[in-house]
Amino acid sequence: MTVDEIMLRFPQDILTALSDDIEAGIPNSELIEMYIADAEKYIKSFAPDISDEQIDILVPTYVIQRLYERLGYMEKARDYKEQLDKDILLLTTKRSGDEGKGNIYSYSRERKLDPDEIQEW
Repeated sequence: MTVDEIMLRFPQDILTALSDDIEAGIPNSELIEMYIADAEKYIKSFAPDISDEQIDILVPTYVIQRLYERLGYMEKARDYKEQLDKDILLLTTKRSGDEGKGNIYSYSRERKLDPDEIQEW
């Protein structure tokens, strides 16, 4: 994941507002690069076997969460953090062959109560 890829996923004015400390009018590439590197470490700490493609899906959410957090927008940052954690869980629990099934099966024996059992209740 690169800064350019992050910039494709979020509007430039938002990235500028969240990262431009020197009022240059452009996103702070160094800060975003730092958060990209942090994101990869963070994600791999929870999912060491995750693929690079999956990491690329998750990194933008981590980056935007950290950008909001650094400026004190804690509620917005928390929303992105919760989404990131859900996405990590979803990607790490998905097993091959399970995709798209979504059916849950339950089985129980039919229970027949005789009149004596019913009277006990």
